[in-house]
Order: sequence, then C-alpha cells, then structure tokens
Amino acid sequence: MTKKNIKTEEATYRKYAPFLNNSYNLYAHIYLTHKALFKARYSEIKDLGITPMELALLTIVSGRGGSATPAEISHLIMRNRSTVSGLLNRMERNGLIKRSGYEENRKLRKVTITKKGQSALEKTGRSDVLNDIVGSLSDEDFKQLWMLLEKIQNAALKHTE
Repeated sequence: MTKKNIKTEEATYRKYAPFLNNSYNLYAHIYLTHKALFKARYSEIKDLGITPMELALLTIVSGRGGSATPAEISHLIMRNRSTVSGLLNRMERNGLIKRSGYEENRKLRKVTITKKGQSALEKTGRSDVLNDIVGSLSDEDFKQLWMLLEKIQNAALKHTE
C-alpha cells in the first residue's frame, strides 16, 4: 500500500463513503464543509433578499473601490463569464448593481453598486457568521488549514491547465 492511501483503512477517513478511498472521502468532506458554510451564510442573509453569491459579488465590487469589470469578478469568484453574466443580469433587475461603460472605452463594462446594494452590504456587515465560525479556530489551526487548502487548490488547478 502506498503512503498516499494509508488512511484508506482507517474508518475515520472513510465515514462519508466507506466504500471509497480516503481521497474521495476527503473530497466529500470538503464539499460538505463548503455546503455547511454556505447554509450558515444563507441563514444569516436570507431576510435581506439576496443570495450568498450576490453578497460575494457586492463584496468584491466594494472591495475593488466601488467598481469592477465582469471579467475581474469572474476571475475572483472562479465562475465562467456566462454564469457571472446571468448573475449580473439578475442583480441589475433586482436593483443591486448597475452596469455602464467606461468613459475611455465604452465597450468595456463596469459594475457598480446601487444604493439598494450598498444597503444590503452594510446590513450584512453588522453580524458575520463566517467570522464566528472561523473564529473557532486557533491562529495556528487557521494557518495550517489555510496552507493545506492552498496546497490542494494549487494541485487541483494544475489539472485544469
């Protein structure tokens, strides 16, 4: 047995799908953790009438100084442009953002946050379930988790090139 699969025999690392090896169980564990975080975030913002992905987009645009291009947003949320375009269409219809051209290049579009979008963003800043959840980790745990997730992400991205 190779060192990579040594945990395959341990039940602890096969609790999600006992019939699969540790790699697939780790994938399931990461996926289920992501879903749990998503659900916690959604429960926090559902009364605002926005989704976690809409909140992520508002946060990105705000963090980039109040405007961003669809390409920048697409890159930062790791979604293809057509998915981002659909999200932007819905958000514009709901009055959360607006799209316009740049003065120097009308073909290049920029996304800005409306007053309604800014209000939703400010309301989510009052309580932040993600800070509470991540705050349950010690500084050392946080650093280690960050490093390990970065390592897995980089290895995964190599397979998409």
